[in-house]
Amino acid sequence: MTFFDLHNYKEAYKIYNFLQIKNHTNIIIHSNKNVDKTEFIKVLMNDIFKTKTKQIEDDIIYDYNEYYYYFDMLKIKYSQKKKFTSLIKDIINSYNYYTGNCNYIIFDNFDDINILFENYLKVVIENNIHTTKFIILTSKIDKVIPAICSRCLCIRLSELNRIQKEIYIHKIIKQNNLKKINISDFLQYN
Repeated sequence: MTFFDLHNYKEAYKIYNFLQIKNHTNIIIHSNKNVDKTEFIKVLMNDIFKTKTKQIEDDIIYDYNEYYYYFDMLKIKYSQKKKFTSLIKDIINSYNYYTGNCNYIIFDNFDDINILFENYLKVVIENNIHTTKFIILTSKIDKVIPAICSRCLCIRLSELNRIQKEIYIHKIIKQNNLKKINISDFLQYN
């Protein structure tokens, strides 16, 4: 799957082009709960870097490859704060000065994070703009502290309306040579 297969491919294309700029800023991607930001960013990043991710199930569960690290903040407990901050420091320090490629750290469900930890991340984001880029996924942009928002480009993913859903479903049906269905019956439950 490429980002052109996503229903919000226009936003994906804008972010794709933005990430091609070597010295870009950090990003906050926000939308309501109905929009799957996790799939959006994983498809986009896999399309850019063309690599598979591996899941590490240590004390802290996360996905990684040689370009980015994905953390679901719902799976990180406050009691793991020291180990998690140590892991973040290790990622930041693993910047490859020879190739000049920075690491990407993706925080999903950022709105569920502890305020003390959020203040720690504010300092990390401020001090490591040249070695690490942060992508924050949230459903509640107002829960992100203003200091972090001011250091990021905020992008809102839109939810599809009924007509856009029908067009997207027709596109998927056509691409996969599926049997025609009555889309109205399907959409009445969504």
